[in-house]
Amino acid sequence: MPLLVKSEDFTETTQRVFVSVPLNGVSASKADIYANDAYIKINFPPFFYEADLAHLIDPDDSEAIVGNGCVKFSLKKVHEELWTSLRPSNINAIDLKSRRLEAEARELKRVEEQKRNKAIKKREEHYKLIQEQLNVERAEKARVENLKIEEKRAAEEAIQTWKASLTQPETTATTHAVKKLDSGIFDLPPESKAESDDSDEDCINMDEIRAKVRKQLDKLKAPEKPNPRQSGSINCTFTSRGLIPTTTARESEDVPAKWTHRINQAWEKDSKARRDNLYEPLKDDEKNPIFLRDKGNAFFKSGNFQAAINAFSAALALDRSLIICLANRAACHLKMESYQTCISDCTEALEAIELSHEALAERDPVAAAESEPKMKLLKVKICVRRAAALAKLGQIHNALMDYKRAIELDPQNEMLKEDARKLEAAQS
Repeated sequence: MPLLVKSEDFTETTQRVFVSVPLNGVSASKADIYANDAYIKINFPPFFYEADLAHLIDPDDSEAIVGNGCVKFSLKKVHEELWTSLRPSNINAIDLKSRRLEAEARELKRVEEQKRNKAIKKREEHYKLIQEQLNVERAEKARVENLKIEEKRAAEEAIQTWKASLTQPETTATTHAVKKLDSGIFDLPPESKAESDDSDEDCINMDEIRAKVRKQLDKLKAPEKPNPRQSGSINCTFTSRGLIPTTTARESEDVPAKWTHRINQAWEKDSKARRDNLYEPLKDDEKNPIFLRDKGNAFFKSGNFQAAINAFSAALALDRSLIICLANRAACHLKMESYQTCISDCTEALEAIELSHEALAERDPVAAAESEPKMKLLKVKICVRRAAALAKLGQIHNALMDYKRAIELDPQNEMLKEDARKLEAAQS
């Protein structure tokens, strides 16, 4: 039983309350602090400190600092006034308990609101990043389009300049060796026959010039992309490897025996390593209950219920606290018409859920309240599975009791009510 600490240093102003609690030599890393708008507590084994506050505080603007052998609270008052005392006076135990429950409910609502606001802010930031990326892509696309337009305009101007140079009369009397266009792309062949204007124009080979123009324009065109290759398929077959562990592609081969052999090998390896004092941690897929649980779910979805039962049983052998494996194994037994075994698994799962939730409520009431909707949904599924198995065995009265329990947990579920009415009609 923890030792209750009742001493603290209390000072205040009209706006804030300052509380200092000594840790009595306990390491600061072991201090677990909880606070809401009307209650604060510190758990630092073997000591425990708690205080019901005289008035309400603002948790968002309050803080706790751990260090120098103590925990210092700086609490923001909701109303600016002097308390004169840290704890409330003239309040009985029943009212104090009710006050704590109301404060915990407000704290839970505040935490949920913070989570919701955080999710909204994250979505808004994600949307903003997407918009910025789209703007960058639009700007890049516009830049590329402008470059294409500029290149097209330059090419058209070069062609127009070349055409204009063809119509200009020759004024020099010497032989023209080379004529070069303003664009600097095309070279005309040398001319050496006559020096008069008429003979120069007759010596121009227009077909050769057009061929050169077409050749240069073809170079500016984008190369044609080849057609995509034809699709095909490859079929692979695997030979059986007995009980040797294999990859996922071979898991359909004698799965129950293979998993049993694999688990036995892991235990033998573990035992031998301990005997030789050369222990090495086993691989995750050799001794990992979460891995086995996921494999069981995959087998169940594929319709391999016996393999799923083996995987769930192996996971439970390694970690009995995996209640979901009990519930899923019960569903497998129901599919295989092993009704009595299904009932046993469902009963054990319901008892385990109750014990787990009670332990969590004692340890962390806020976490227990957050997990209660999921816990109720799981209990509804288990009750319905047990009711189905009881109905198959002819125990209609017991099946109807399970359905009524499921309806109490989920009163808005019309399908449960309809099934219950059918069972009542069958009973009568």
